[in-house]
Amino acid sequence: MIDKRSGIYVHIPFCQSKCPYCDFSSFAGNSSYGLYFEALSKEVVSRSTNNQISTIYFGGGTPSFVSTNFIAQAIKSIRNNFSISKNVEATIEGNPDSLTADKLEAYRELGFNRISIGMQSAIDSELEAIGRLHAFRHTKDSVANAKIAGFDNISLDLMFGLPGQKLETWERSLESAIALEPKHISTYSLTLDEDSSYLIENKEKFPNEDTEREMYHMAYRLLSASRYESYEISNFSISGFECAHNLDCWDLQEYLGFGMAAHSFVGNARIANTSNFKRYIANAGTKEAVEFIDKLNKEELMSDYCMLALRTSKGISLMRFEELFGVNLNSAYPNVLDKLGKDGLVKASPSFVSLTRKGLDFANIAMGAFM
Repeated sequence: MIDKRSGIYVHIPFCQSKCPYCDFSSFAGNSSYGLYFEALSKEVVSRSTNNQISTIYFGGGTPSFVSTNFIAQAIKSIRNNFSISKNVEATIEGNPDSLTADKLEAYRELGFNRISIGMQSAIDSELEAIGRLHAFRHTKDSVANAKIAGFDNISLDLMFGLPGQKLETWERSLESAIALEPKHISTYSLTLDEDSSYLIENKEKFPNEDTEREMYHMAYRLLSASRYESYEISNFSISGFECAHNLDCWDLQEYLGFGMAAHSFVGNARIANTSNFKRYIANAGTKEAVEFIDKLNKEELMSDYCMLALRTSKGISLMRFEELFGVNLNSAYPNVLDKLGKDGLVKASPSFVSLTRKGLDFANIAMGAFM
């Protein structure tokens, strides 16, 4: 069912410090870098395929925190064990406090052609409130150095819904990001579990739900006016610079995840590696390092595709759906499409079903209808 091309995700769990809001599998204070990257290489060797690798994405954690020698070791292992497309999109994430000019030059030499920088905010007090180690001037330096190193495809991550954040400061962050002229901007709402100690301690400081929605609408207006197309709920880009790795994931293409806590989608199965550091180190490349394998049936795959595709501005491709599942979308979800259409949450064209502007505000409801 899945085209014979794949993406690769590599998880680097190390950080200089752990942000108080972060629930990703990452940690500070662990110096077992050598052991981890040896295990990572072992896993890469054990899972090589003949599939063409069209995208590579190094995420974390903070990949830019570790020595470039370790990044080189990992990318070399991938290139030695997989067939890499000559037009591969190769992304590495980095934080402004650890993205030095030397590291950026090394990443380009290693073949990375896309850099994703964790700017988060242009307001230093907001950065401090969420435990970030950099100031906005460091983001400006990182972007300038990335351009000097030869990165044309630069992405900036921004966050809204931060404690103490106002509409005016969010507008300043957006305008500051636009002024740096990246090709891609991601805008994420800070989402915390109800029992999060960080949420409990700062509850009165967070913007309310209505303000958060206005922040999202503001991002849409400002970025659209500056030639950034909203190609996915949280992602905007100059035309031609959409993140291919994410687009493939949302299109139900296959991807392989390497490293502790990394997820894969292979055939009809979602696979997750253990998030236990010691267990991963001891068992990388064997079934003992796998936390779970969830084999999806046809109905579950259809549901996954619809929910993921609805995240994108194009929406659900009627041709792609029938190609994958051998059934017409309207036949598979007749009542769902009718109801969502009547509620004004989706719109249909001859080729796609996508969210309306109203549907963007109620995306969880629209996607949940396909579960």
